[in-house]
Amino acid sequence: MNIAVAALLLAGVAYVHALPGGPPLGACANIFPVGHTNPPNAVNNPTDNENNPYQLNLDAFLNASDPQRTTLLYSPGEVYELTVTAPQGGAPYRGVMVQARTTVDGSPVGSFSSFTALTRASLCTPPESAVTHNSRADKTSEVLTWTAPSAGTGNVQFLYAVVIEYVPEPRPGSANMFYGTLTTGVVREIVDECATGADTCDDDATCTDTAEGFECTCNPGFTGNGMTCNGGTSIAGQGLSFWTLMVGAVVVAMSLLL
Repeated sequence: MNIAVAALLLAGVAYVHALPGGPPLGACANIFPVGHTNPPNAVNNPTDNENNPYQLNLDAFLNASDPQRTTLLYSPGEVYELTVTAPQGGAPYRGVMVQARTTVDGSPVGSFSSFTALTRASLCTPPESAVTHNSRADKTSEVLTWTAPSAGTGNVQFLYAVVIEYVPEPRPGSANMFYGTLTTGVVREIVDECATGADTCDDDATCTDTAEGFECTCNPGFTGNGMTCNGGTSIAGQGLSFWTLMVGAVVVAMSLLL
């Protein structure tokens, strides 16, 4: 089982208050902290991905063979551990909600499990499709266990919300601080195109599955880029290859010796 670790790095402020049992059902639609009002002096940008200081780090899904470190990949059915961590010396966080959705139609995919004393399944449908806090106690490092969806699901994207400070009844001078409906980069499903027949290799080439797709290599006796292979020993129109002709030649030679 491949275990990957992703970190949600949080920088907090002094007083924090979140709903003790996690967000209500209404938060499931857009992964937004429902009920958290926005006073005129609120110190937050609820859906500002670019300037959001609370990032869900997806380095765990980076393809090690990608020198640019830009390709995010997941293997169907594999288990990943996402760690929600407050920075060393920083204030703890109290409210959080995370869910993965397919980029095809936005449906929740994958499932969370192995909840801690401070986390639980959400009120969403199905409940395990999202994870949230189970207490407004200080949190500095919580492990969220996510199982990737089955093969054929396609690419996914994580949506999440973070509550830094929540005052149930805003009063003059108060400020609810949170970030909601935040989105991460797209995490691509690893697909074996060679096994599914989705590759575009030539009939006289060998298909090799890779993390980012597939590679085509012309067979011995043929030349080309793998997508197109040429060779004087191939009779493509008759479905015969170099190796077929070689076997035929051996049979003929043996019959002459008898």
